[in-house]
Amino acid sequence: MRRIVVSQPKSKVFKCQYDQSGSVAAGLSMKLNVQFETHDDGSFDDYMEIHTEGYKVPVRLNLHALRAGPDIQFEPVVNLKFIPMGHEKTEMVEFKNEGKQTGHVSLKEEVRSKSGIIIEPTNFSLEPNQVKRVKIGLLADTPEVLTKHVVV
Repeated sequence: MRRIVVSQPKSKVFKCQYDQSGSVAAGLSMKLNVQFETHDDGSFDDYMEIHTEGYKVPVRLNLHALRAGPDIQFEPVVNLKFIPMGHEKTEMVEFKNEGKQTGHVSLKEEVRSKSGIIIEPTNFSLEPNQVKRVKIGLLADTPEVLTKHVVV
């Protein structure tokens, strides 16, 4: 059985909570709950150390909190159903940025067969909470079942 000491992270944005339940030995564990909270924007790095009785060198745990990025949400499936021969059918797909940073979206057809998909616009930026409607469609020029993939 060895006693351990957990040092708190050095900065104020990270905090570690744990139960000091006595000694730790092989087969036993100790749960550490690390929390991160700040109102400042950016990425943060810190560390904490675990000192174990009988060992001179502590175990160092590096802590990283990366800058919050964009969170682009959209409906991943567009079903155009039946398209009469020689006709074009389109649907509007909404893209919304639910994140805290500006997001950049690029759309292109994954070429598996002949081209024919309509995408307007193919490139755009979304500010936080902004919604953009994108036109997605097909022109039916042959009688076949089409499945097209768009890379986002």
